[in-house]
Amino acid sequence: NGGNSALGYPASYPAVVSVASLTSSGSRSSFSQYNDQVEIAAPGSAVLSTHKNNGYTSMSGTSMACPHVAGVAALLWSHFPDCTNNQIRNAMINSSVESGSAGWDKYYGWGRVNAGNAYELLKNGCEVAGGDSNPPAGEGLSYYALGGKDQGVPLTPTPAPTPLPPTPAPTPLPPCPGAQQRFEVQIITDNYPGETTWTLTDKCDASIGEMMSGGPYSTSSTPYSDMSACANDGQYEFKINDSYGDGVCCSYGAGSYLVKFGTVEKASGGQFASSETKTFGTCGSTPPPTTGSTPPPSAPPTAPPTNGSTPPPTNGSTPPPTAPPTPVPTA
Repeated sequence: NGGNSALGYPASYPAVVSVASLTSSGSRSSFSQYNDQVEIAAPGSAVLSTHKNNGYTSMSGTSMACPHVAGVAALLWSHFPDCTNNQIRNAMINSSVESGSAGWDKYYGWGRVNAGNAYELLKNGCEVAGGDSNPPAGEGLSYYALGGKDQGVPLTPTPAPTPLPPTPAPTPLPPCPGAQQRFEVQIITDNYPGETTWTLTDKCDASIGEMMSGGPYSTSSTPYSDMSACANDGQYEFKINDSYGDGVCCSYGAGSYLVKFGTVEKASGGQFASSETKTFGTCGSTPPPTTGSTPPPSAPPTAPPTNGSTPPPTNGSTPPPTAPPTPVPTA
């Protein structure tokens, strides 16, 4: 903490990581040593820390910077226990964030430690991130401990992956027989796919009963499709279940379901509790009306006139009325 170029120990031993101190703005702390053994940097100015009498206090010094690097190293080693100590050390260097000049410099070493970057780098492999782990015969792991500006190990290039053979085209589904059409059930899972199951049942033919089913599923927020059944027109029941009781939307994810018969949507949804049932179609069909129009009502036939004509009146004239006799006067 002298803020000069003198080598301090044990920090300047090759097998020890010498850590520079940074301020909250990322610049070198005024008290931080600078020399060719400085390897990496971490926050060390005004760091809140535990203190005596069960308290907390803000402290500064390379003694505050070193625990940041030690903690990152321990965290990485817990995730990648097969790596050697030198590989963890080099992975922190190779993933550090530039703080001064490009590459190494005496004020910041190789840069500011970054746990996330180092973790992602080590996911590619210990040797890719941190170099060789097999020292020559008769040498220990300290063979790779050079310290400071000499510690940097170039990244091993990740070999190009072997190209996978092309995925064969899926076998097309055979056409449905006769006038039958194909059912398709589409499911998009929520965050808990193992809770979801469903069935599709023929309600007209008890001998068929349940004709399709699906779930529980294994991958969240993933589309699934089942097109395994063909059927005639009829009545069908689709039932979807959620064992937790919150449906597939929208408390824990944005799942949904869709049922199609041929190209026609028959049921859809996603927001329900423990289960939801949709019934569609009818059993049997009513014959359609005939295309001819209803004939008009028939009028009762009018009897044709008789062929004989009305007889003409007789030629004789009507006799005149007879006058009543005149009475004989009395004497």
